[in-house]
Amino acid sequence: MEFAFLDESEDLGKSSKYLVLTLICTRKSKEITKIIRKTKKKLLDNNKSAK
Repeated sequence: MEFAFLDESEDLGKSSKYLVLTLICTRKSKEITKIIRKTKKKLLDNNKSAK
C-alpha cells in the first residue's frame, strides 16, 4: 500500500508571495511518520523557547 503526505506552507495575512506545497509518496509510512513527528516536536520545542 502506498501513502501520501501533503503539507502546505504560507504566511496568510502577511502578504506572502509564495505558497509551498510538499507531497511525499511512499510505501514506508512508519519511517515518514516518525520523521514528521520528530520534526514537529523539535519545531514546537524551539518555538516555546523563543517566547
